[in-house]
Amino acid sequence: MKHLSFAEVIGLLPSIQNGNGVALTPTGKKVKRKTYFVAGISGSSDFTSDGKLIDAGTKKEIGRTNFDKGNMLNEGRSFIVTGVRVLFDTTADVNILTATYKSEAPAPYKNGELKIAQDGSGDFFNNPISAYTKNDYSFEKDVDFMPVVPFQIRPNIPFDIQILTAGLAAAGTAVKVELDGYEFADASNA
Repeated sequence: MKHLSFAEVIGLLPSIQNGNGVALTPTGKKVKRKTYFVAGISGSSDFTSDGKLIDAGTKKEIGRTNFDKGNMLNEGRSFIVTGVRVLFDTTADVNILTATYKSEAPAPYKNGELKIAQDGSGDFFNNPISAYTKNDYSFEKDVDFMPVVPFQIRPNIPFDIQILTAGLAAAGTAVKVELDGYEFADASNA
């Protein structure tokens, strides 16, 4: 992922609001760099029967997800996704809270697909998982996000993050999907 240069940071200074130190858009929205994530153990209730990692009943929980409201963003908050990565831990008896995530994907995931969609908008993202993992060619190291054509997750509209495996995936694999980008929030929600 590209980091801002010093000149780009200096260019942002006029948009920083006094008192809270957060950049504002011309319409008064606060802008923050953010990484949202959702994690689960395959073969458990963390995944729905159709491979969804997040639904209306998903609760914000350290290690599981940092989305506030199940599969919807709160009112006044939207998120522009600029990068994606998918991480795994295949250790026996893995726990999502203590997993040692790596970018190396097990075969059913490597050959599967990652789909992100939102009601009323259709699929934002529907790509092979292998392009977003360390798969002999995609990543040089485990820490990289793969840049994507930016898409926006809008507030108060259900969205899905879905893992579609190629064949039967082994139960007990920890999977974590991370979305990197920029959050835009009303002043009362930031």
